[in-house]
Amino acid sequence: MKPRLAVVMGDPTGIGPEILVRALARSDVAAALTPVVVGDARIVARGARLAGTALPPAADVIDLAHCPPEEVPLGAALPRAGRAAGQALERAFAMATRGEVAGVCYAPLHKRSLHDGGYPFEDELHLFAHWTGSADAGEINALERLWTSRVTSHIGLARVAAELSVGRVVRAVRLIERAQRAAGWDRPRIAVAAFNPHGGEQGLFGDEELRVIEPAVDQARDEGLDARGPIPADTVFVRARAGEFDAVVTMYHDQGQIAMKLLGFDRGVTLTAGLPFPVTTPAHGTAHDISAKGMANPGAMIAALKLAAQMAVTNVRS
Repeated sequence: MKPRLAVVMGDPTGIGPEILVRALARSDVAAALTPVVVGDARIVARGARLAGTALPPAADVIDLAHCPPEEVPLGAALPRAGRAAGQALERAFAMATRGEVAGVCYAPLHKRSLHDGGYPFEDELHLFAHWTGSADAGEINALERLWTSRVTSHIGLARVAAELSVGRVVRAVRLIERAQRAAGWDRPRIAVAAFNPHGGEQGLFGDEELRVIEPAVDQARDEGLDARGPIPADTVFVRARAGEFDAVVTMYHDQGQIAMKLLGFDRGVTLTAGLPFPVTTPAHGTAHDISAKGMANPGAMIAALKLAAQMAVTNVRS
């Protein structure tokens, strides 16, 4: 049986409504899930006009009627738009918590607009953890058969070294191992990236590898996880792309994101792992610069919908 998923419009002034409609109009997406679109029906209709297509007849729409299009012009980062996006997400999470849908897939958000619109969190990860009470939530990026998690996320680079610890590295390894098992892997092969150039050169360029990352890899292996590293960050994705690893744990945001977006910008998915139900979104942003042009590529939205559906089915079966 196809899972029912809440599909959220995202920021109404970006490309989210357009790529949502484009994705849901595809036959392969319709075969994978039953969508319940959450947001303002007028915003979704504006996205359909830009997409040059319509929502499929099988799609239910939860019309919140909370975001008049004239108040949120395309291409502008607005607190009003962020509030509307947050309200739609909150409704979708409530539906998933009650078991009315098996997961949530949302179109891109604008973090500043969301924050200024009344959701005072650093990013959606902390917002989702707040809504669900999940203490172990974490962000994962998925590009087909290669996934990444990270030890630190949306913080300034100057703070990263101080935030690294054995416990946090092990947590990132555990998180991606559990997520890949939930998506169907039997025993994920996990590479752990080094932090410093050349893996630190035995302490010459920094001691984080010796003091933090190596002990964390040893602990993960003692727990039965197939973790290897630290592997220099400038080669780990070369080896992963060649099929040596299923996942890469990185130390900070751009260490993994640059590689993943280069490998497949229009196919990448962000998964919030550690929640009671699957939650996915395209790995790209709101693209305000093209939001009124009807040219947005729905590839990552399609991938996000399919991954949420796949994980929802696996969760039901497990």
